[in-house]
Amino acid sequence: LSEFEAIVGHCVDEAQLVTKGAQLMQELDLGALLVTRGEHGMTLLRPDQQALHLPARAREVFDVTGAGDTVISTLAAAI
Repeated sequence: LSEFEAIVGHCVDEAQLVTKGAQLMQELDLGALLVTRGEHGMTLLRPDQQALHLPARAREVFDVTGAGDTVISTLAAAI
């Protein structure tokens, strides 16, 4: 979320995240945008579709190193 907010500005709630994400998708002509949100899970945005919020499954975490790499690797494998 911090990288996303560095681009679009601070989001006070999920509705603002969706609005700013939709604007970014339109500006960059993206077919989809996945925003990772730490303990809040992930939000998948697609044009003309409702935002899909994927909750996190809470676990005790000691080190988040590589978490982003894990997300992108899993997403790439699923495509």
